Amino acid sequence: MLLAVEAGEMLQDALPRTLDGAGIDAREAALATELVYGTLRRTRELDERLGAATHRPMGAQRPPVRWLLRLGAYQLLFSRIPPHAAVNETVALCARWVPSARGFVNAALRSLRPGPGVSALPPWLRQRWVSRYGRLGAEAMEAWAVVAPPLTLRVNRLRASRQEVAERLRAAGHAVRPTSWAGDGLRLLGAGRVQALPGWADGLFAVQDEAAMLVGEAAGPLAGRRVLEVGTGRGGKLGHLYERMGGAGEIWGVDSSEPRIRAAQATMTRLGHRGVNLVVRDAREPWPEREGWADCVVVDAPCTGLGVIARRPDILRRIDPRAPARHRVLELELLQAAGRLVRPGGLIVYAVCSLEPEEGESVVASFRRLFPAYRPEPAREGPVPWEHFEVAPGQYASLPYRDGTDGFFIARLRRDPERESAPG
Repeated sequence: MLLAVEAGEMLQDALPRTLDGAGIDAREAALATELVYGTLRRTRELDERLGAATHRPMGAQRPPVRWLLRLGAYQLLFSRIPPHAAVNETVALCARWVPSARGFVNAALRSLRPGPGVSALPPWLRQRWVSRYGRLGAEAMEAWAVVAPPLTLRVNRLRASRQEVAERLRAAGHAVRPTSWAGDGLRLLGAGRVQALPGWADGLFAVQDEAAMLVGEAAGPLAGRRVLEVGTGRGGKLGHLYERMGGAGEIWGVDSSEPRIRAAQATMTRLGHRGVNLVVRDAREPWPEREGWADCVVVDAPCTGLGVIARRPDILRRIDPRAPARHRVLELELLQAAGRLVRPGGLIVYAVCSLEPEEGESVVASFRRLFPAYRPEPAREGPVPWEHFEVAPGQYASLPYRDGTDGFFIARLRRDPERESAPG
């Protein structure tokens, strides 16, 4: 899995693909998952320690050796695995991958020593967060980024209540508690593979962080409405929107990637959501038959993902200081496209799993200059205490270290029924 991530595969693809074919039990799968995630979260720290132990930069090592060293070092420095077991198992793995490096790997791990703290974040990101949140806030963000978050489930309200699902999980021996902010969520600790949980095969829940559930909550009441999601991805938020509609109304999910749409279709099938329309298309292209059609358009825009790096640590391997500005271009284009799809009086919900201003507040401000018919609208309905998350009228942000969630930015924009949506 680590080699696949280095080669460019996303962890969320490499993990299930590898575990499904490994033929190992749930306990071993959970350990493998912990080791992979932990090694990726702390790669910068591990490389610093290993560089001091070997007097060689990690970039100069062959990929299998590099990742074996990191994997062994993570176990020695950040796990409860006995040191002798961590070293012996890593050397045994080395015999499979690079037999000639066994002595080097053995010596490197045995000479590894703890040292002063090393940041797990790239310097540019840490400086960004210091400038925004202050030193203590940045340290809290970093502490969140290197710790495994709890598994969060969104209960499929069309098939069961939150209480019913919680009781079923507790009966199977799982520690469960309701989410703090969203009304459809449950949190589990040490749950293992989600596919093995009771209720998964029956479509009683989906995996979704509480901050992502707030996107559906921000859309407000949806029963009987026409709803369209731009950037459907694997269908997590689309499924929530459908559930909030109660099966009444019309809903479409749009994504430019055929594999992602296939994944979304599989998700809808497992959940029993047979009324969802899915289409592969670039949402930026003209769509005359849907212009002015939707009561609500949710823009789940592709972003840096810097608000979810605790769950997807491989993200830090793919971005650089210019990434937020690059993503902003596509995000604004998608929001502009959404502006043409909403009927007069309708609503746009714009969301990114990032807290970087270029991807949130700046995109919304630019959109409003281009589409003056849209105005911010505060969220007031439902169980969510929106004032807790409000950063500006109609704009909300969840802070991981404060709220115990992923980092999301959400904006609500209402189209004036009396004005044109765009100039001209």
